[in-house]
Amino acid sequence: MMRALSLSIIAALLMVPKFSRAADESEWDVVVYGGTSSGVTAAVQAARMGRKVVLIEPGKHLGGMSSGGLGMTDIGSAGTIGGLADEFYAGVYSYYLKPEAWRQDAREPFFEWMPDNWGVDGKRAEETKRQYLFEPHAAERVFVDMLKTTAAAVVYGERLDLKNGVKKDGARIVSITMESGRVFRGKAFVDTTYEGDLLAKAGVKYIVGREPNSQYSETLNGKFPTPPVHIKIDPYVVPGDPSSGILPPAVLVTDPGKKGEGDDLVQAYNYRLCLTDARDNQVAIKKPDNYDPKDYELLARWIVSKAGKLKPGPSRIGHVALGGKNSNIGINFDLIPNRKTDSNDGSHFGSDLAGASKNWPEGDYAERERIGKRVRDYSLGLLWFLGNDRRVPQEVRSEMLRWGLAKDEFTDNGNFPHQIYVREARRMISDYVMTDHDGFGKARADDPIALASYPLDSHSASYYVHEGQLYREPGFYAKSQVFPISYRAIRPMGGRLVGLLIWAGLRIGLVWFGLFAIVGLLAALSALLSPILSGLILFGGFLVAAAGGVYFSVRYALCVPAAVLEDLSPNAAIARSVQLTEDYRGRIFLILVCAIVVTYAAALLLQGPFMVGAMVAGPGTVTALTLEIIGAVLGTAGSTFSGPIMIIGLAMAYYDLRIRKEALDLDMMLAALDAPRA
Repeated sequence: MMRALSLSIIAALLMVPKFSRAADESEWDVVVYGGTSSGVTAAVQAARMGRKVVLIEPGKHLGGMSSGGLGMTDIGSAGTIGGLADEFYAGVYSYYLKPEAWRQDAREPFFEWMPDNWGVDGKRAEETKRQYLFEPHAAERVFVDMLKTTAAAVVYGERLDLKNGVKKDGARIVSITMESGRVFRGKAFVDTTYEGDLLAKAGVKYIVGREPNSQYSETLNGKFPTPPVHIKIDPYVVPGDPSSGILPPAVLVTDPGKKGEGDDLVQAYNYRLCLTDARDNQVAIKKPDNYDPKDYELLARWIVSKAGKLKPGPSRIGHVALGGKNSNIGINFDLIPNRKTDSNDGSHFGSDLAGASKNWPEGDYAERERIGKRVRDYSLGLLWFLGNDRRVPQEVRSEMLRWGLAKDEFTDNGNFPHQIYVREARRMISDYVMTDHDGFGKARADDPIALASYPLDSHSASYYVHEGQLYREPGFYAKSQVFPISYRAIRPMGGRLVGLLIWAGLRIGLVWFGLFAIVGLLAALSALLSPILSGLILFGGFLVAAAGGVYFSVRYALCVPAAVLEDLSPNAAIARSVQLTEDYRGRIFLILVCAIVVTYAAALLLQGPFMVGAMVAGPGTVTALTLEIIGAVLGTAGSTFSGPIMIIGLAMAYYDLRIRKEALDLDMMLAALDAPRA
């Protein structure tokens, strides 16, 4: 899964192409809403294809979670990463080739230390020239540099008007309006926010929460995808006294229901904190003004229940583990360059604040700001608790006090991440819903646009008290196969909304290749070009007879699709066909053979009986001549009517090779959008 990054880059951001207020009123080919990693790559891809693109980021930074603290990439299989995602990681590698990038660390020791994480260690990173561990500011730097290679316009600080922000003409979005009143008109729109605000306000069908297992015949959906964990500590404010109330973050107090039932809960959100033990680049962790000891009482009781068994130890992929070897307390300390961390949830009652995120997906901006502040205060309070509460073992406190917030990260936000980790929010219900059947290889999309390989993973949704006992619903982590992502999964259901693609509803790997469907073009191509190819088919047998003829037929087979779909000159179309068929000549040869066999079979079926009749009637007779003429006409008709088989096969091959070699482009969808409407 691709993530994102951040740095003090105001000067660099000013160099990204922007537009004036007057430009707001013009029409864009593509309007991308949300400056997440998928938003940046969507804008870059469309702009590189010559389209007029605007990227709108509601905040002040590009990259979403990748520039928001998640710098230890969850890869799955590095071999499945391609397109602009691969370009991003190559950019990260290049960034860290510069000596000035290593301010608190040295490159060689870091790469020597780099553990084998998802099949990529330091040696492998050097071989592939791809780096998957990075600082927040480095990621944002790379995203900005990618945008600077294009003419895409970037707008910051503009949020969609949640009441009247989407204007449609029938099933087509024609414009979106910001809270400020700025209007962006477009031919195509892409929602790349985590929340799916544009999706919802456009009237697209979606769900928040967990479907029951029965809805899609799954095993990991709904409540209790894995057995609940019984945490043997008292859950009440006054131990043993239910009337005193339940300590946070326990959120359920009644019967929690049965395994596989659906509900409206979402995974716990948190912030991926960037800490450092480099004293000269450190901001001390202070006790928040609104620190509430009850927020950490359950964690304190859990620590006490371990009876002195907790003390700092080594971590395979981090600086240290507060609870012992590879065992964390509250947070982890996963290592990224320059003695910094990507610190995630580390244990029971850690930085995942279960229950707090429930109202985020459907909340307005004020509600989300309230939730974000609550999780921020809780996170800072957790750090202070681990370093100062007397119930935490002294060795753990001493280790925690060595750490502080990285002074050179998130410099415009108090050195705290600007992006909360929205693990899931609104999820679009599309014509193809990605389920655990895809992950386990039981289902396979036949219209892939990308590959996913990370395990099926969900964080905890709740703690709860049942019959006086405290339990945690632990989420799940299940190994998956490499599986394709369906194009239909990012497109609104059944063509009910034209010109909108969604990333918010796809909660798996976000690797965007700029792939879009060719709708109706194959039939149009067949109708347009079948007379031409029918003539070629008549000579197919002669071409197959000669090896040279076969070779050139294969290499030039995609000239017509390339010429029509890419508007190329004959010479350029030939060169394009040669480029596309490289390494795939066998596939094209089989398509040609199949089409020729079908063509001649059709001609023989229609022409054969008349030719036999002419032979029986005897040469030179009027009957024989009549039968020969009828046979020739029917044979030619058979070849003509079977000609579309050839062009459809070649057009499909063209489509397939564009996906395999360079990704099917946005140009086709936009060409359809450009067509006059009735």
